[in-house]
Amino acid sequence: MNKIKKMAITGRIFSAKAKNAVKKTLRILKKHNVAYEFDSNFQLEKSAKKLSSIKADMVIVFGGDGSLLYAVHNLKNKIPVLGINCGNRGGLMAFNEKEIAKKLPKVLDGKYKIENRMKISIVADGKLIGEALNEVLVAPEKPGRLVRYTLNINGKAKGREADDGLIIATPTGSTAHAYSAGGPVISEKRNAFVVVRLNPLDRKKKPFVVKNSSRIEVKDLLHAKLQAVLDGHYLFEFRKNLKVKKGNSVVLVRVPIK
Repeated sequence: MNKIKKMAITGRIFSAKAKNAVKKTLRILKKHNVAYEFDSNFQLEKSAKKLSSIKADMVIVFGGDGSLLYAVHNLKNKIPVLGINCGNRGGLMAFNEKEIAKKLPKVLDGKYKIENRMKISIVADGKLIGEALNEVLVAPEKPGRLVRYTLNINGKAKGREADDGLIIATPTGSTAHAYSAGGPVISEKRNAFVVVRLNPLDRKKKPFVVKNSSRIEVKDLLHAKLQAVLDGHYLFEFRKNLKVKKGNSVVLVRVPIK
């Protein structure tokens, strides 16, 4: 890989651990003559821009998986994302804040690998609302209400559904909300989606896996409108249908153990 000349920096602004990790990182960046610019939502210096407008070779994220998902949603260019875990889980992160001194210089020298992680693309009522790295959750407008809809796969109805909602997840997202709801964990290398109905009235309707070339549609809604929640943060309402298919990919940075 090429050496890094400029970093975009973002993360969890309320985390003291993230701020301390940034201090360590800036010393290393300056030592290696690497320029940097802060995201305006993580403004630890006077100069900052919106993450989507920063031109850099790589984005470095300080926080947990939620912080990395934020970065992914706000990037316009397909550039590598390096996650440094300053939280609890951090399954998407490359390494933790205690390893910065050891591993960050390797990354700056181009000694890293990348993983391409598939996203899903979501269209609500004919309008593209975005992409998700983990999952899209279909939920009622008011919590606790039963959701009734038809689930179609490649134009064929799986049947009339009655449940608390629906999760459609990528392989990356199979270890997140979908897993907590009883879905299977699948390898990030699989070309597949995980589909999980939430508390279905028909208990025979188990989670299942489909090819990521599949076209998934939620239609024939009984309610006036439902909600689509992308990666747990971005909420959109829809009234007629929701269509899900394979989206673009995200480039995650990984540092070899040696």
